[in-house]
Amino acid sequence: MPNFWSRGLQYLEEKFGAEITKDKDLEKMLIKIDKIEKGFASFRTVIQNFNSYFENFSTFFADLSNALELIYSNTPYYSIIEEFIVKQQIINIHIEDMSKLLNQLYSRSSEWDKIFTEGKNQLEEREEKRKVYDHYEKKLLKIKDIKDKKYIERNEEKYTKAASEYVEISEKIYNKLKNSMKLGWELTNPVVSDLILGEVKMFEGINSTLSYFKDNIKRFNEIDISISNPDSKMKIFNYDPVKYIKGKELIKKVSVHRTMTSTNTGLDNKHLRPRWSIYSKKEIITKVEDKNNNFDNILLHSRLTNSFGKIPDEKFKEFKDIEDDFS
Repeated sequence: MPNFWSRGLQYLEEKFGAEITKDKDLEKMLIKIDKIEKGFASFRTVIQNFNSYFENFSTFFADLSNALELIYSNTPYYSIIEEFIVKQQIINIHIEDMSKLLNQLYSRSSEWDKIFTEGKNQLEEREEKRKVYDHYEKKLLKIKDIKDKKYIERNEEKYTKAASEYVEISEKIYNKLKNSMKLGWELTNPVVSDLILGEVKMFEGINSTLSYFKDNIKRFNEIDISISNPDSKMKIFNYDPVKYIKGKELIKKVSVHRTMTSTNTGLDNKHLRPRWSIYSKKEIITKVEDKNNNFDNILLHSRLTNSFGKIPDEKFKEFKDIEDDFS
């Protein structure tokens, strides 16, 4: 082993650009090992962070379901939407199953960072022996013209020893790295295989879940047709403007004593001319109800009559009171 000064000289020679021994095959191996080791670390990070990758999908499903609830709740279309929301929950279950699988795979990768540890330690040892070998190789080139044969022989012995140790450690570390690489694949291949199968299962499950909605346009159209059918019980709007009027029963009672006419005749403030009804009581009620019991329409298109002559003043006053209430 070189003494302190020899190591210092060797450092200066390498520092300022002196040639050093290079093993291109080993360098290629080291480049490949560096990539694989980074790949192991990246792979473990990816499977560890699966939940963070798919968290946005879960949020998307939840927000989508809430939005569709607001749009379609209490409508004839809700049966389709309800099924879709349920399917979103099933999709989340597939994603959760994949997450559980990746947690297991991550635990199986805990030893990956130790695969190349021994190789790294031997690589440092090899570098030291490489420096010693380079030192004596350069030294022999410098002293080849010296006449002191014993001095040359001593350095040649040191050079031979350094070269032998350098070759030995190089071969050892190359084989170690090669075996470490094989070990890495042996450990990783089953994990990657299970990952692929898990992903296939997840997406096949999602595809199978959503295949139920391949004919969703047809289903929406069928509901549209049902809604437009007047005989269908499936309705979106069922509005009755008289439904919440407190005096609707009184309106019906008064309308019984009116007949529907085709002319717009005003009321005489003093009396009403007698007229025989052209409609029966039942027909009057039916026509009034067909117009949603609209009191304004009754006043505009009807004439109050009395088959026996002039309406008594107190009855006419009662009608006028009703008219004032609704005016």
